[in-house]
Amino acid sequence: MNRDHDDERTARSQVTLRLDRDLLERIDNLAGESGVDRTDLVRRLLTDGLAQRRIELALDDYAAGRRSAWSAAQMAEVGLYEMLDRIAEAGIAYRVDPDALDRLRGTTTPPPSGAPPERLSRPGKNPRAESDIDALRDRYRPVTTRILFVGESSPAGGTHFYRSDSILYRATRESFGAALSVAPPPEGEAFLSWFQSLGCWLLDLAAEPANRLPEDDRVRAVDVGVPALMEAIRDLRPERIVVVLRRVAPATRRAASLAGFDDRAIDVLPFPTRQWRPVFVDQLAGILRDVLGSGSMLDDSGASSRRSVVAERPARYGPGRLHDVIADVLRRHGNGWMRASAIARAIAAEDLWRRPSDGRHPPPSQISARVRSSSYASLFQTSDLGIRLRDS
Repeated sequence: MNRDHDDERTARSQVTLRLDRDLLERIDNLAGESGVDRTDLVRRLLTDGLAQRRIELALDDYAAGRRSAWSAAQMAEVGLYEMLDRIAEAGIAYRVDPDALDRLRGTTTPPPSGAPPERLSRPGKNPRAESDIDALRDRYRPVTTRILFVGESSPAGGTHFYRSDSILYRATRESFGAALSVAPPPEGEAFLSWFQSLGCWLLDLAAEPANRLPEDDRVRAVDVGVPALMEAIRDLRPERIVVVLRRVAPATRRAASLAGFDDRAIDVLPFPTRQWRPVFVDQLAGILRDVLGSGSMLDDSGASSRRSVVAERPARYGPGRLHDVIADVLRRHGNGWMRASAIARAIAAEDLWRRPSDGRHPPPSQISARVRSSSYASLFQTSDLGIRLRDS
């Protein structure tokens, strides 16, 4: 007698649903494409749908002032950090919530009884095993890696890019759709398969969640991963490395240097949280077009196919365009790393360029916006160190 199987059956209740024939046929088709039976697929769809509906109701309550951010996170059964990002993504004005601020600092008492223990976990090791992340990462490893994405670690809240439920996943998916003209881009496993087929892979420096560790422990957790990343870079030989969190850029550069990787092919992006998400999406879209070209798309079956095309590059304009002036300043300074503020000072000192709208010299913010534009991903390299030309 299989006791485990009997226990599983007695833990579930049977529900009978009447479905339209067309809907049932669509479910069966999707189940066949996913390699699961109808019952498992419906159970998964219900689980995902309920989770999404909880988030929608929590956002509605927050927008109407009926719940605080912390209470909305409890209702949605997500971490507070994720709830804050969901609020920002929905375009809802954030209200100062002292209780949420205290919880972000980790100074309050544990959450009330009845709160989901997995999603409202305290800083420290992720209660969900990291082994399944490693398995997912291996499952989606491409045959040839063209772009290697480097992150810090799995988030302590339990989400992850390869679980298709993190901030990084959602922003990256948006970038791929914008860069490769696929609207809407595929979701979940279909997107991860597309990501893989285009030669993209994500590695984390730290083996365990590090984002809620004390600063010194967080730095050490990242540094421990440098040798493994060095070996991965040597083995994979990617065309480009994209760092998705500025704070791990120094460790990534150390690993790349030890592996003999050209640091002109390393891009450092801001993590796509709150106001940085549009910057991340636009800049990554430019990198993708530069490396992959614009001919990577989905065929009718949802699988990925890629035509060989020439990567789109910014059109060359005559003298007087701001990006040309910036490039000239960088060349004059030996194409070393320069901050946007230093470039702005150089332009003003020599009166190299003025804005047509008001006749003023460009401020550092305009310099930064121009070089991070997706139109100039093949011309400028940006990093936590500053700005320089990709090809000296």
